[in-house]
Amino acid sequence: MHLSSTFLRRAVLGSVGAAACSLALASTASADPVDVTCVTSADLSFSPGLTFATTPTSITTAGQLGPCVSLSDPTVTSGTHGSTFSRTTSCIGLLNTGPGTRVFHWSNGQTSSFTFSSTSTYVAGQLVTTLRGTITAGEFAGSSAVQVATFAADLTKCLQPGGLTGATGVGNLTIYL
Repeated sequence: MHLSSTFLRRAVLGSVGAAACSLALASTASADPVDVTCVTSADLSFSPGLTFATTPTSITTAGQLGPCVSLSDPTVTSGTHGSTFSRTTSCIGLLNTGPGTRVFHWSNGQTSSFTFSSTSTYVAGQLVTTLRGTITAGEFAGSSAVQVATFAADLTKCLQPGGLTGATGVGNLTIYL
């Protein structure tokens, strides 16, 4: 009986500690209240496929936003984004950081231009990319935003003929008031 009450006490304290850590981390993410949250998914395509040799590459992104919830505009329930651009890169270049711009096309017909700085890490077969910046034009202009996506990116394909030709990911978008 003593063992199970000790176990229960530790489990409860561990849960309380984990919840406190989560709240502390959430509060450091942004001091601003949240306006928009979206679940996201995205596909990346690389042509030619990425290898460990640096080469000019066409990169296409296609993303889905939704479901979304907005406090300031309930007509924003989903959206998309997509772009094609060229960059001289490699499989190692997936970890490069830098600036960028993305346009969100919302379900209500409005758009938002998101200017960001990106960072990426690679952990256990997952490429985690974080975009932090500001909505510079359109709906939600002036608001800060963070988009995080986790991509399944098998870097062993970088060693194979044809290289890494794509990756699929999921994540979230948060726009602050």
